[in-house]
Amino acid sequence: MKAIILAGGENRRIGLNKAFIRLSPRGRTIIENQIKILKEVFEEVLIITNSPPAYKHLGVKLIPDIIPHQGPLGGIYTGLSSSESFHNFFLACDMPFPNINLIAYMKDLVTDYDVVVPRTESGYQAVFAFYSKNCLLSLKRQMDSGNLKIVDFFSQAKVRTIGPEELTQFDPEEISFFNINTQEDLAKARDIALP
Repeated sequence: MKAIILAGGENRRIGLNKAFIRLSPRGRTIIENQIKILKEVFEEVLIITNSPPAYKHLGVKLIPDIIPHQGPLGGIYTGLSSSESFHNFFLACDMPFPNINLIAYMKDLVTDYDVVVPRTESGYQAVFAFYSKNCLLSLKRQMDSGNLKIVDFFSQAKVRTIGPEELTQFDPEEISFFNINTQEDLAKARDIALP
């Protein structure tokens, strides 16, 4: 099983590459920290990016989008198409606090499902989830229709939802799903990261 980091975004709202943000002056970048965490659970980490030279120094396999400009949905399609593994974990590059125990718990559930995804009060956390190659046809069909909303293909898949009660065991504050879109989010992330 592989972990796949989605790093294809254009970072318009924040104006800098979120993957390379450091939450503390001497700390690792967000993506370096993600790779370190994910390598504890997965045999290999891949990055989906349309700017491979920027990520070359990370020493992992880099894959450009098969169909550009399709957002995270296209990144998941590319990752599933490119990975040799049937099940793969996907993580957005702007989520600095992935909980390793939650990921390991989800990994143990994948065998019987096409999608294993947390669901909080704000909805599905679709870029912190496992997807299987069974999803490829539905993903392609959805991209062809012009609908890039990931959760809209869930009705065509066998989905295992991790609800709030299960999440509480591992990540009661749900910081695994905190993502950085604005300068305000970045300030909050730096507060969270303080020892």
